[in-house]
Amino acid sequence: MEHIQNTTIYSSKVHADIKKQIIAAFQQKADISGKIIGKRKIEQGSIGKRTSLFPSVKNQAMIPLESKLELAYALSLEQNQNVEAYRTQAVKIPHAKNRFLFPDFLIKYKDGTYAIHEVKPSIQALSEKNLLKIRDIENILKAMNIEFRVIDKNVLANDELLQKILFFYSRGNAKLWPTELLLSTQESLNKEYKTLNDLYNALTLHNISIHLGDYFIFHKIISIQGFSW
Repeated sequence: MEHIQNTTIYSSKVHADIKKQIIAAFQQKADISGKIIGKRKIEQGSIGKRTSLFPSVKNQAMIPLESKLELAYALSLEQNQNVEAYRTQAVKIPHAKNRFLFPDFLIKYKDGTYAIHEVKPSIQALSEKNLLKIRDIENILKAMNIEFRVIDKNVLANDELLQKILFFYSRGNAKLWPTELLLSTQESLNKEYKTLNDLYNALTLHNISIHLGDYFIFHKIISIQGFSW
């Protein structure tokens, strides 16, 4: 794609349209199949891509993802206590002549601010073409006071760690835990255990599901020696 030459794309009209898209994205509810689809539809099973549907607790819907890196980042957003919700491929940003870019993640923070993040395998290995695209997005969003970042594999879980995080996420979020139970259980447990079984045994002694331990580990409320991310 061409680098943006026409400065009219930085106009207030474009900014207003992007803001409108952001508001609409978080007003959007899941469709009949439980999915929230973005502006650019991610085709599941695409050749050469690790597409998936991620069961997001924060979004209360299935979120389409395009790679393992995006899955790792979605999990980090689920862990982030400052994140209220997020969407994928939700914003259409002008780029060059009659062309558009669709950044990977649109994020809404609990303080009411927004961010747009792009996930790439390696920032250092980006081509000049991709660097120009990123610069175009960055310039537009900077004028709107919207945070823009490029996330790469250096700050994300590798495949082995990703499987562990997915394990705790899936088991720990299989049900909605009452706030009272979360608070009372935290008070009765240690902040760290030597092994996972030690944590499970402590929960069993209190007649509490061991899956609550998985929830605490995923959200970094309780740690296990030798396991961190």
